[in-house]
Amino acid sequence: LFRSAAFMYRTVLPGFQRTVAIADSNYNWFYGPESQLVFLDKYVLRNGSGNWLAEQIRKNRVAEGPGTPSKGQRWSTLHTEFIWYDASLQSTPPSDFGIPRLHYFEDWGVVTYGSALPAEINRPFLSFKAGKLGGRAIYDIVHQNKYSEWIKGWRNFNARSEE
Repeated sequence: LFRSAAFMYRTVLPGFQRTVAIADSNYNWFYGPESQLVFLDKYVLRNGSGNWLAEQIRKNRVAEGPGTPSKGQRWSTLHTEFIWYDASLQSTPPSDFGIPRLHYFEDWGVVTYGSALPAEINRPFLSFKAGKLGGRAIYDIVHQNKYSEWIKGWRNFNARSEE
């Protein structure tokens, strides 16, 4: 779960409006990630950084034009934000906020540089993928038939879409 928070922090583009679009993912968030971030902050992080990132995304989210989620997608998880939000956790940026960092997601085979920074003209951001399709775990599920007993009978399981 700590890696989930790191994933959201390290893949948000400068300006907090969009996320990295690797493979068939979208460059915005259809569901959340504010509700996931406040959940992670309340039950895992306990340091205010999840609340802070949710606040940045909410404040800077693209409201009109290409790439905006539909109302049904955007508001479908709003109730979980209210359930999981912990106001006692003061919104606090991570200690390395504002400093461009290189981050390597070993399982996913993705590298990012310059994520989660304020928007500025010519702000550098780099991401690339060089690894197994879908990441090591998904690749193994698909190609080595791992967890076949677990997904037995689940006729519409598509490991490439379940990332």
